[in-house]
Amino acid sequence: MADNKFTMGWYVLQTEVINGVKEFNGSFQHTAHNPYDLGKSLFERVRGCDNQKRSNCEDNVPRYETDQMLDLTAHLQKLLKQKLPIPICKSVEKIHFSQCSLRYKLPKLTLFENNITYVDLSGNILYDWEGPILNVHKIRYLDLSNNYCSQVSDVFFQGFKNLQTLLVNSNILGYTLNSDEDGRKLGHLKALKQLDLSSNYIYSLSPRIFAELQQLEHLNMSRNTLREWYFDIKHMHHLKSVDLSYNQLVGIREDIRHSLDRISVNSNVTLDFTGNNFMCTCSDLEFMKWFLNSKLKFRNFESYTCRFQNGTIFRFESLKDIVVIIERDCSSKVGLIAGLSAAIFVAITVITGGIVYRYRWKLRYLYYMTKSSYWGYSQSRQQDGEFEFDAFVSYADSDRKFVTDDMLNNLEQDGGCRLCIHHRDFIPGLDIADNITSSIHKSNKTILILSPDFLKSYWCMFEFNMARMESIYSRDGRNVLFLVFYKNVSAKDLPLMMLDLIESQSYIEYPNDPQGNIVFWDKVKEAMSM
Repeated sequence: MADNKFTMGWYVLQTEVINGVKEFNGSFQHTAHNPYDLGKSLFERVRGCDNQKRSNCEDNVPRYETDQMLDLTAHLQKLLKQKLPIPICKSVEKIHFSQCSLRYKLPKLTLFENNITYVDLSGNILYDWEGPILNVHKIRYLDLSNNYCSQVSDVFFQGFKNLQTLLVNSNILGYTLNSDEDGRKLGHLKALKQLDLSSNYIYSLSPRIFAELQQLEHLNMSRNTLREWYFDIKHMHHLKSVDLSYNQLVGIREDIRHSLDRISVNSNVTLDFTGNNFMCTCSDLEFMKWFLNSKLKFRNFESYTCRFQNGTIFRFESLKDIVVIIERDCSSKVGLIAGLSAAIFVAITVITGGIVYRYRWKLRYLYYMTKSSYWGYSQSRQQDGEFEFDAFVSYADSDRKFVTDDMLNNLEQDGGCRLCIHHRDFIPGLDIADNITSSIHKSNKTILILSPDFLKSYWCMFEFNMARMESIYSRDGRNVLFLVFYKNVSAKDLPLMMLDLIESQSYIEYPNDPQGNIVFWDKVKEAMSM
């Protein structure tokens, strides 16, 4: 039945009486249907037939009285809105509903008793997996790939207790998975053997994200943006392959390497690190030796590369030579020549470093502004003289929820302001520092969400200093900084430059109470307009 344009109708309730069908293919329907409106179109068609002569009606439309259609519509809606079991053919084992343009949030659903083992819902727009989906304990294979999904609840997979293959690649699960510190989202899938999370914008995962997946054999994390391998695998005694190709890994931690070696004693494990950014430094020497001595299999091993600090790139086909070079460069050197060279170097470094340190933020700001002007990816204002953003928001990752929930709701949705948020508005592929400098340059104000974690963050302090340089060198001395004290910060921990801003009254404290919040957001909007 694939490649048609079926719509919802009364016949859906009769699928449970079909016998003998083992596999149903309803893919490529090219029409999105809202199941909450189930029966509405059929009701309209039949009511039209009741008002006309029978000869003018379509032959395939049954003649129901209006009261009967109202009963049908109500019954169909109850199945979904009141969480009643959904009828389904008992003999069906495989269901294909890919590429149907289904645009739904998956709510809590319960199926009638069934024998389904295989479900393919790929290539739709099932953007939010809320669940749970119940009475699906026989399903072994589930494909939810390419669905633009960005949210998964902790209970969505609760009913899939015997699932063995889960394909969720090509979604947008990076943020929701990174927030799962205890592995609850995938914790119900204790029988899972194959998991595909490739192409999901995953930039970080907690160590316990796969804590319950002891039976896992194949893990695909390729084509994400992972810089560190933090997730734990020591409990995966059946592991056979891990694909981390085309991420941004610069190395593998020692504890992860030991876990992989222990697993490989009883299992042939294959790893794929193609397309990562390994470094050839002294701190990576043991990592390079691990590649030489490990019993693990590395797919496309000879294509791996590592970069020396001087920019030289070597392929792993000459890994033994790389190790020799690193060992030689990192060995200690003694003697008069080394001592004199070190003394001269120290003297030059101290002098140069003092000069550079004094003007470090000015030099960095001028460098990034010159770079952005040369490549043409930064324009401070639009042609009518207005800034592209009302404010650039600088915040620590631990304060992300305050920014994405409270600030966006009050300033963008309700206040009509346009904010620049790094995880949403930065240009993909552009260096972080370039993105920061360009975004500050295109914003009327820079708002700092101050907290203890903000002061500890390198990039937050970088953003603060770049905004300070923006005030001096691009805005004719006009202050562009505005401080929001989101959490208590001791005055002794604040840089002197921030204390100057506080003295000039360029700050406000977050009250965190309903009455005070109204005044707070009005003050922030007022500051952005100045």
